[in-house]
Amino acid sequence: MNPQRATLATSDKPKPKYSYLRIGALLLTYLLAWTLFAAIAALTSLNDDLRIGLYPEYLEVFKEWAKSAALSAFFCLILYALLSKWQILFASLKNIVLSYAVLILCLLPLQLILVAQNWVLGESDSMNWHFIQQQINELDRYGSLLHLGSVSAFYVAVVGFKIWQNGQEHQQQLQAKRNDILLLRLELEQQKMQALKAQLEPHFVFNALNAISALVITEDKDKTLNGLQSLSELLRYALTASENDFVKLREEIAFIEDYLELQKMRYGERLQVEILGMNAELAEADCPPLLLQALVENAIRHDLDRHRNSSTIKIVMQAKEEEIELRISNALHPQLPTNPGAGRGLKNTKERLDLIYHGQAQLRLMQLDEQFIVELDLPYHRPQLVETN
Repeated sequence: MNPQRATLATSDKPKPKYSYLRIGALLLTYLLAWTLFAAIAALTSLNDDLRIGLYPEYLEVFKEWAKSAALSAFFCLILYALLSKWQILFASLKNIVLSYAVLILCLLPLQLILVAQNWVLGESDSMNWHFIQQQINELDRYGSLLHLGSVSAFYVAVVGFKIWQNGQEHQQQLQAKRNDILLLRLELEQQKMQALKAQLEPHFVFNALNAISALVITEDKDKTLNGLQSLSELLRYALTASENDFVKLREEIAFIEDYLELQKMRYGERLQVEILGMNAELAEADCPPLLLQALVENAIRHDLDRHRNSSTIKIVMQAKEEEIELRISNALHPQLPTNPGAGRGLKNTKERLDLIYHGQAQLRLMQLDEQFIVELDLPYHRPQLVETN
């Protein structure tokens, strides 16, 4: 048998709701509460007796109340156990009323049943209300437990407590299910994020190697060595940053600058770059790693790769209240054939933003003044994971 599977099977066994220690503590608290009730009731009865000129011993009065309290505690405990085992008894108002009626019938003294039988059969010559009341009063020696008012009060209290307890357990179960669903969604989103990163990193490496291969063809050894050095720095950042969910914007922009310098070794003076707007405030903003590289690569692919002239890739940043706006633009060439591609860079970027920011970030594409523009609106701070209790 697989040890890991055995461990999982063991951990999945249902755990008892209450430990024996907690059950013992609850029972002790229950008994102490009833003892306190008996003590207060005995003190009240003693005070009433003293007012009418009786002088009983407190201990004797307490013993009588303790007997009644013990019967009452036992009755409530049995009733709680029955309601816990058959919860259908209080599942609806109709069931509660029927259960109460059955309880009263079960607790009515046998003398009352005999009285009713005598009345129905006509076997009693003195059958009247005074006779019935006399029979009921005889039952007082069995304690207050048999009083209709006491039984009703205990029943209402126990049923009310069970309804409240079930409501609390239901809320806890719902909360546990919500937590499980949230954890599952978080795990799925993390898996999607890893899949997107797995697509992004090889794509970046492939494009960087293309730039190096173009240098090798030129047989310019110095430039090729410089390109390999730049590539190693870029790969180091890519590997380090991919282990984090966020980096500072200054780090991401520095990476983009190095990446564009590497591309300049391939395209030469044809590639012009403008990066504007960076300041101390924007430098500390949070940004997902390798977010801008795909957008810059998309600009190069659909601009410089379609012609032999020079072109400018412009990146403009600005702060807007609690957001940062990034704009990446390149020249349009509608007269030239389009560069074939699946558009994976823009698609992956949008999916990453949706997974990370849950609608708080925006990606817009537009064409304005013969420029293709990608605008990004990102929150200044990384989103905080909300904990659920």
